[in-house]
Amino acid sequence: MKKLISIILAVVMMLSFTVPAFAASETVSLGEVKTLSLKSGAYKRFNFAPDESALYSINAEMLNNGAAKISVSVDDVIVEEGSCINMDDEEDAIGVFNADIKFYAKSGSEVEITVSNEMGEYYGTAQVKFSVAKSDAKELKLGTNTTANGGSWFIFTPDQSGYYNFCSSSPKNIDPEIDLYSTEGYIDSSSDNGREYPDGSVDLNFDYTVYLEAGEPYALHVYALDEEFDVMDAQIKFDAAFNKEIKAEKLALEWMDDEDTIEMAVGNEYSNSILVVPTGAVPTTKVKVSVGDESIASIDYDEETQEIYITANKKGTTTLTISTDDGLSCTYKIKVQSAFILAIKEFFRNIPLLFAVMIDNLFGWMF
Repeated sequence: MKKLISIILAVVMMLSFTVPAFAASETVSLGEVKTLSLKSGAYKRFNFAPDESALYSINAEMLNNGAAKISVSVDDVIVEEGSCINMDDEEDAIGVFNADIKFYAKSGSEVEITVSNEMGEYYGTAQVKFSVAKSDAKELKLGTNTTANGGSWFIFTPDQSGYYNFCSSSPKNIDPEIDLYSTEGYIDSSSDNGREYPDGSVDLNFDYTVYLEAGEPYALHVYALDEEFDVMDAQIKFDAAFNKEIKAEKLALEWMDDEDTIEMAVGNEYSNSILVVPTGAVPTTKVKVSVGDESIASIDYDEETQEIYITANKKGTTTLTISTDDGLSCTYKIKVQSAFILAIKEFFRNIPLLFAVMIDNLFGWMF
């Protein structure tokens, strides 16, 4: 009997070391502040019962050094995750970041909030504080909408399924952004519309078209960023329209910026996507893709995804042309060279960068 008791005790002790530390689920109500301590690897679950269909937010902060992760699931679907971090000591001066998580939940939904300690034994126990609040979101209407200073959240439930267009109209010094969420979390974002002003500067306004389902609630976050990617204290005006005809104005290749030459080594492959400006526009006629000399470079075009695949066959220069029958076109030069020549050119292109890194390291060592 004593031997049996010893075996049982040994098994219990083993389980206590292998099972992650957590407590049973608790409930958290709107506006209630929860403060908890979590050992390394531990987590705790909270149930939240929304009393109305709305956009909610969770604000969480670390009360000591460390990091914690917050995960939100609605009806067993994880919709949002975020982290709060406090590493502002001398050794790990990363900074302090509070988590501000937004999620949409219908009345009667089962919402579960999980808070976990993401750090190792070095930081020990994480002390976390969080609360749930109803977000002050506006009802979006078709037509012109205006954000508050610093941006606003909007709730939109379409009456009809179809394509909706959201287009901002801000001056040059403002960079408007739009983020779209459904009840299942983040969907997409849009920023620059791809247009240019007469002086050649980039139009930073968004012109975003997306398919939305009737009766489904969507959350939209509209705000502005500055050159340092900080949120600006500015109002944004934007129009929302249903089934608006978006006329294509320009064709281009993504990720090419102002470059007009694609350099390739013999035998290599290259892929890119056709960009239609503005975002969401559809050409009225079929997009055609061709190369001047297929012996130098051959091309394959996927009409559904608008992806272009180029294979470099032999050394030489040819022209890639993307066009439509209604007058839109763009051209790029394809230059196929030996891999050795390309490597040499890439080395000399990177010399200014290498020199800058050397100077930075030198001054960092000296001072």
